[in-house]
Amino acid sequence: MIKAIIGVILLIISQKAIGDVDVNFGFIGNPESEEFNGVKLGLDEAEHQGKFIGINYKLFVYPTDEEYSQVDLLDVIVTNLTGTKLLSIFEQFGHLPVVNLSDASNLLRRKCISNAFHIIPSSTMVSNANRLATEHGQIRAWQYSFKKYAARQLNNRYFAKFNRRMSEKAWYGWAGIKIISEVTMRTRKPDNLMQDLKGDIKFDGQKGRRLSFRHNGQLRQPMFLVKNDKVIEEIPVHSNNKYGGLDLIGEERCDQ
Repeated sequence: MIKAIIGVILLIISQKAIGDVDVNFGFIGNPESEEFNGVKLGLDEAEHQGKFIGINYKLFVYPTDEEYSQVDLLDVIVTNLTGTKLLSIFEQFGHLPVVNLSDASNLLRRKCISNAFHIIPSSTMVSNANRLATEHGQIRAWQYSFKKYAARQLNNRYFAKFNRRMSEKAWYGWAGIKIISEVTMRTRKPDNLMQDLKGDIKFDGQKGRRLSFRHNGQLRQPMFLVKNDKVIEEIPVHSNNKYGGLDLIGEERCDQ
């Protein structure tokens, strides 16, 4: 135990000695939304962890009707815009990773936009999960009553901060920040985020699997079958292949 504590202290000292790293998020969209609540929780947690290893996180908020300022400082865009507005964000910020929290369009995945990273499951993922489900119920990406894999603690933290249950939309916002913060804590290279997110790095989303991005930018993740507000099945069933069977739902090819 003493050796482990000393090891952690030495790691913190060595990271501090390297010099602080700044990671700047830009949120584009509705700051009164559930997605933004999730973003705020994720940022709180990132800031708490980052201060021990010399990583500083900052959030710039751009409501949809305002012009974008200080964009030259940004390392990543997180947005709950959809449709043509979202497409314009991908184009305008083509040099930055753009995290999509709200648009489930299959067409968007088939475009395989180089800087697009989709947290929200595609429509195909949801329909594939309906096909694999063993009972009738609702297919969801998150459920406030889920208790496994530290999900209980995440749901409790969200409720303590906002006095409401964590919805799917809130989880998308939290997961978007969580993924970026995990990468930057491992690499300390925000300038290389685009390539790191496309690499073999896997993330913990409190869903019991290691999550990663497909070639088309879609986040691999299990879905939940919910009945009477309880998770009765996790889809797909875990397997021993490279991605734990997650490519059984929602695999999309790029349009050529």
